[in-house]
Amino acid sequence: MPQVEIRTPAGLFRADFADPGARITIEFNGAGKYTDYRPTDEVLLAGRRRENALIEGGWLVLRLQWNHLDRPAELKRRLQDMLERSRRLSA
Repeated sequence: MPQVEIRTPAGLFRADFADPGARITIEFNGAGKYTDYRPTDEVLLAGRRRENALIEGGWLVLRLQWNHLDRPAELKRRLQDMLERSRRLSA
């Protein structure tokens, strides 16, 4: 699901994509995200806090760049690996 809101003890975060049942988030890392809106150091620190809050809340985070979409077989394998990891953690 795109743009899923996830509540954590550190606040409410919006994931680019997420599967709440599997507790997997997918985040796209584009250069503009780090340079266009706020100073890069602020964006990086906020991103680390956000990712830590998600991980501590039991979420798995898969970071992608847009060029990963050009390699669908590799992307599929990475997503399947993440789903398998989720299944093992919830067993």
